[in-house]
Amino acid sequence: VALTTISVTDGNDMVEATRFSSWLRLKRVTAWVFRFIKNCRQKVKMQNFLSAEELKLAELSVIKEVQKDVFQDKLHLLKEKKGLPKGNKMAPLSPFVDFEGCIRVGGRLKNASIPYDSKHQLILPRTHHVTDLIIDHGHKSNGHIGPEHLLSNIREHYWIMGARVAVKSV
Repeated sequence: VALTTISVTDGNDMVEATRFSSWLRLKRVTAWVFRFIKNCRQKVKMQNFLSAEELKLAELSVIKEVQKDVFQDKLHLLKEKKGLPKGNKMAPLSPFVDFEGCIRVGGRLKNASIPYDSKHQLILPRTHHVTDLIIDHGHKSNGHIGPEHLLSNIREHYWIMGARVAVKSV
């Protein structure tokens, strides 16, 4: 008789991002891990494909983990509604923590009639493996476009601190 033990954590540390060289693969593997955990907790009919909702949940989970690792002190201040110090590089972005626990860009775009992700982009650090994967994915999926066009496409969903340098380095 074989005994299997599953340890479930509250974060995304069960999927190590540095083991992946593709943003899509990282999202898909994370989504499959979440589905496996869900199926272990309750009996659900297994599907052979991932839904858009599962992929979005996986993406937010990966981003949340990156933000927790890199912006831990800022995340703590924003969750307590204290605001960031004036000298902080993130302060001009008017960041806030959304209902999912991710740090997003604030500002006057909240009144615009554009999608939520375009109004309030997810904030990412310049030097992180996941940031490099997102930049590389944007570059390849858009026909190897130049840095300015790539930066414009990425900013529809993500705000990378020091993005020009990050895009040019990748």
